Amino acid sequence: MKRIGSFVKVGKIFRTTSMPWLAGLLSLLGGCVYFLQSIVYAHTLASMVDEAAYLYKGYLYATGQYAPFQAYGPWTNKAPLSFLIYGYVQTWFGPGLRSGRYFAIFIGLLMLLGLWLVARRLGGRWWAALAVWAVAVNPWIVKEYSLAGTQVIVACMLTWIMVLTLGIKPPLWQLILGGALSGIVIMTRQNLLPVAPFLIFYIFWQHGPKAGWLATLASGVVIIGIHVLFWPNILQLWTPWLPQS
Repeated sequence: MKRIGSFVKVGKIFRTTSMPWLAGLLSLLGGCVYFLQSIVYAHTLASMVDEAAYLYKGYLYATGQYAPFQAYGPWTNKAPLSFLIYGYVQTWFGPGLRSGRYFAIFIGLLMLLGLWLVARRLGGRWWAALAVWAVAVNPWIVKEYSLAGTQVIVACMLTWIMVLTLGIKPPLWQLILGGALSGIVIMTRQNLLPVAPFLIFYIFWQHGPKAGWLATLASGVVIIGIHVLFWPNILQLWTPWLPQS
């Protein structure tokens, strides 16, 4: 009986409601583990073809030597922001693989912060810590998000869409920003086109028609605006989706 009593006391000490600082400390430790692994992978992983394409084409586009979807220019086989984001990063911090991968590490940490915020809101501090560690101990995820690719960018965007839109009654500006971010996701990876309709449906259902229409407008402005910038050649981005004749 004494042993059972001692176990009960230990359980009370580590009760999740009594030590929120410990959950926060574990979350921070998980973030540090993720960061250190990312640094190692960024300096040791061999470069991939997709990285070279995003960095080189992006730099050409950002410096004005070519434009996305330009005739007789580099093949723009992906959504324009996938190249332009890495292109402008290189104009600010210098061209090369290091700038791209360091940017990917920063975006990965930003994604991890968003994941922590969402998990804490939905399940509490301890579930947030568990979510952080679920990413930090997965070497495949850390490797993938240490490369200068679009996976880490869209993962970060999707996470922050959830930060902005999930909850009982988020401010209207957050829902509008979430809608705009869904448009940016599509213009970064066109195969994520269903993100905007699903998000807008959720906003209509959870937050009402006013928020839904404003989020739709924000998403549409981003998507249509980028199409206008690169019209009409940007239409080739969607030709693989059309049925073959």
